[in-house]
Amino acid sequence: MKRLLIIVLFGLLAGQVSQAETANTPADSPLVDLMLGELSVAREDWQGAAEYFDRVLQVEETPFLLERRIGLDAAQQNLQNALPYAKRLVSQDPTNIIAWNTLGVIYLENNEIDQAADAFLEVVKLIKHEGEDGYISVLRTLQLYDALSQAKVLINMSDKDPEAISPLLYAAGILIDLKDFNRAKPLLLQAYLIDDKSLMLNSLIAYMYWYSGELEMAVDSLKKAYERINTPEIAKEYIAILMNDFHYLEALEVGEKVLAEHEAIPAQLYGTLAVLYYSLNDLPNAKLMLDKIADNQFYYVQTAFSLFDMAEKNRNYDGLFTLLRNDEAMPKEYYMRYEVARAAAALKVNNYLEFLTIYDALRVYAPEQVAFLYVMELGELESFNEYDRVEALLTLLGDNPLLDESLVTYLKAMVEYNRGNVAKMEAILKARVTDDPNDAINLNALGYSLLETGDQDRFDEAFKYILEANGVMPQQDFIEDSIGWAFYLKGDYEKAQRYLARAFSQNNYPEIIGHYILVLDKLGETERVARLLATFKAVYGDTPEYQTLVETLKMEE
Repeated sequence: MKRLLIIVLFGLLAGQVSQAETANTPADSPLVDLMLGELSVAREDWQGAAEYFDRVLQVEETPFLLERRIGLDAAQQNLQNALPYAKRLVSQDPTNIIAWNTLGVIYLENNEIDQAADAFLEVVKLIKHEGEDGYISVLRTLQLYDALSQAKVLINMSDKDPEAISPLLYAAGILIDLKDFNRAKPLLLQAYLIDDKSLMLNSLIAYMYWYSGELEMAVDSLKKAYERINTPEIAKEYIAILMNDFHYLEALEVGEKVLAEHEAIPAQLYGTLAVLYYSLNDLPNAKLMLDKIADNQFYYVQTAFSLFDMAEKNRNYDGLFTLLRNDEAMPKEYYMRYEVARAAAALKVNNYLEFLTIYDALRVYAPEQVAFLYVMELGELESFNEYDRVEALLTLLGDNPLLDESLVTYLKAMVEYNRGNVAKMEAILKARVTDDPNDAINLNALGYSLLETGDQDRFDEAFKYILEANGVMPQQDFIEDSIGWAFYLKGDYEKAQRYLARAFSQNNYPEIIGHYILVLDKLGETERVARLLATFKAVYGDTPEYQTLVETLKMEE
């Protein structure tokens, strides 16, 4: 095979070479240099190969050889050296995508945004000529660089290609991820003027509002888009954001309307509806939806993971096992999550032996995931308030290097807190954050726990720890929930709502929902409170948590 490759290369460089001519080739000929260059490539001697190819290029320059030479600089992660070769390649072959892409990357690395945009636009044009979206290809290349650089290049490309919607949407998406909403908004407006029915556009508008904490605006924007466009695809986005906003009952109405009106339903929508029905404990319909994607492993597994997450929140394991199949032939991650759910179900009915047996078997099944499994095991024990068993397992594990010290500290502190040993909890956490002031998890735990003691004299101290946690790990749901709750206790409901809305937008965990409902009640949002409360009961049942929430609302009246 290697000999055949060399023969082909000879032909590209010099045409048909006779056996006699080859035999008489001088040792310093381009042909020999080419052959030695390829041998150097085979040995991964990139520098040596480059020297041989440079000697060949001094004699004869072809697109193939220039591409090869650029590849050698790429292999050495030194594309700057490839600049002259890429320019010469473009001059010889203006349709060469490799050359234009290389130029784009080099210009970007030099922060020459305008030149980079020009080069990448050529890539877009060439790929578009082949019937594909060149912006997707460019985006893949840009993702190797920081987000702000990506956005700058895409915005520049948009200025040069004003009829294209893709660069506007990709740039806006990046800026939304960066929480730079002011710069994202005009890009979305431009895109709206090009194609107001774009699924991606309408989704980005909604999630820009969502991530900025304007939850009702987010839902309303997709509601209007759904009414205007009325396709299953936009319906899926609308249903998803209704579920994110914990409006499962309204989401159900939309879902059933879509099923009645449309025959062609995307697999993702079936998956979303399966989670929706399961959340509302409608297992027959959840099974019906899941059966629609049973043969599509990707969407089936994707949906299953959403169901696993929901089961962790509502503890409806019986329903989960009714829906999902336990199959070792499925991806390992799926099988492990299923077994973890089985262990949680056993713990729920106080079958501790079965719980231990499942985790022991999983550690044999996936020895590379031992650390993850211990974390899951400890987490489940804590979530069921099995603090004696948390302590016993921590003692058994000792100073196991597999376990994160921050997690171990947190669990030890919570063991003491739930025994009423607040002073001991405080000492454990303070020792940890003194050793590591960047331990956001335990800074937050210390602050929130002190808030929950109700000691008003220590409110400022508690709040200080929470704010320090936020400085280390900003915009995390559990920390923003703590900040919001602190403002709530302080009586500053406007600020409380701002933080709790952001926490709620990231995680519909029962405790966060409860906090959010309480602050909305203080702000007089009675209709929204009623809707959220109805959904809370429908999803999580008439639980002690629900009764506590109802009683608290009555006391606040």
